[in-house]
Amino acid sequence: MNKKQLMQMAEKCQAKADKAYQAYQETGITRYNTEQRKSEDLAQALRAAANAAEDYNKLIALRGEIASLAVAAKRAIS
Repeated sequence: MNKKQLMQMAEKCQAKADKAYQAYQETGITRYNTEQRKSEDLAQALRAAANAAEDYNKLIALRGEIASLAVAAKRAIS
């Protein structure tokens, strides 16, 4: 999954959490409170995953650049 898809899923989970929070405020039923906490936790985890994927891709690109520099350095020494 790419960052956009993960962020869309996070938005859906956050909307579900907001809806559950509103239902809990109106009714006081604890299952809504539980649903709200679980949905918020999932949304937060999805956001973290989206950001981690971006960081991972940056690290892979940096690793490639370092490898290219190492090859150029070896050629310069030879």
